[in-house]
Amino acid sequence: MARKTKRFIHPGQLDFIAPSTTLEQLCHMIAGIDLQVVTNSVDNAFALMNSPLPGVTILGGKLYKKDHYLASSDALEQIKKLR
Repeated sequence: MARKTKRFIHPGQLDFIAPSTTLEQLCHMIAGIDLQVVTNSVDNAFALMNSPLPGVTILGGKLYKKDHYLASSDALEQIKKLR
């Protein structure tokens, strides 16, 4: 499923990648592509750390340890400002 999703990822894009094991695999596949990723997933951020591209913005907030994601009302406001 991650391979099929990768076809929608293109250089220059700004993409939000939500927490999921499938999307974590996608993050490994997009290493080196010149785009911007926004995520609230600890696992996605970790998967994207080994390559200078893509650029990564991590939304902050409370850490939900069991599900490996961060969430807050401030993060929702931050998302509204992205283009």
